[in-house]
Amino acid sequence: MTSATESGATGRVIRDMLARTSFAFLFLSMAACSSATSSTSSGEHTGVDGPAFSKYCTGTLLREMPLMTEEGGDAWGSSGEQSPSGTDFLLSDEFQQWQGYVIQDDGTPSRISAPNGLVRGTDFSSSCAPSTIPDQFTASLVLLADTTLYPKFDLSGTACTLPAGTVLTNYEIMGGTPVTVSAAEVTAKCGTTTMYAGTLATGQLLNK
Repeated sequence: MTSATESGATGRVIRDMLARTSFAFLFLSMAACSSATSSTSSGEHTGVDGPAFSKYCTGTLLREMPLMTEEGGDAWGSSGEQSPSGTDFLLSDEFQQWQGYVIQDDGTPSRISAPNGLVRGTDFSSSCAPSTIPDQFTASLVLLADTTLYPKFDLSGTACTLPAGTVLTNYEIMGGTPVTVSAAEVTAKCGTTTMYAGTLATGQLLNK
């Protein structure tokens, strides 16, 4: 026969177990919700349609094309990767040729490999590109990725970052490793006329 004291103790144990179980369930539910929110948030500002590039003209590949990645400085090299037909990219007007840049989901830019330029109707389609390639000086020089700049040639000192989508004006860029960069936006953001970058990815982009 169970005493009142034993019955009360058993009740308290059961209540404690239920409380702990409820807390654990609540904690796991909140963690799952937080993870889902984080995942959704990280995908909101990616690709050519993200806020950084939404105002610029894009194209769509009509066939598979090879990609190049940044190799340091302002150079691009073969990545061995292919961009499939149907891929949207930022259309760039460079030296009277159409070129293009794919923005990966993580924000990394890749240059479409087209030594002789992209051919409209064969390589890509676009609803916003002009019928003839305009003078490249009508385009804007735009940073294709967040760019970290340093005040010293050896990439030391207090870093300053210009975000992807920044338009550079009154600029002077000297290629190499590192890249020497001067622009009105550099002075405004970093407080120094000339800065240095380990990598610099830019495109001559046209407004839609």
